[in-house]
Amino acid sequence: MNGSTRRAVAYIAGRLIREIPVSTVYDYDKGQYFSLAGDVSKRQVSVFDYDGGFHVGGSSGDGRSFSLYDYGHSSYISLEIHGNQFRGYDYASGAHFSGRVDTKAVSLYDYGKSKYFNYSV
Repeated sequence: MNGSTRRAVAYIAGRLIREIPVSTVYDYDKGQYFSLAGDVSKRQVSVFDYDGGFHVGGSSGDGRSFSLYDYGHSSYISLEIHGNQFRGYDYASGAHFSGRVDTKAVSLYDYGKSKYFNYSV
């Protein structure tokens, strides 16, 4: 999964689980804040990454399983929320991911990179 998609997934998962609107995500790997904003609810996601210049949007029928489309990279992302944990699949990279949200901290494991990435939302 590329870095900007990973950042967007961390932001979306963090907002869905925390249920608190925020407009930035801190990427510990990059050592900087990124501006993201939009609507995130149990039924609909529409987020714009101002630094990356792309949109991610989609919906959920049950409030837990989301079918998202990354317009910046022209690919789908599946995302499932289970309590404070999440998992999914990035079709662009062909890799699964999983993670958890604890307070403001988001930890995402990218199976394609075999590595953890940490964020704060």
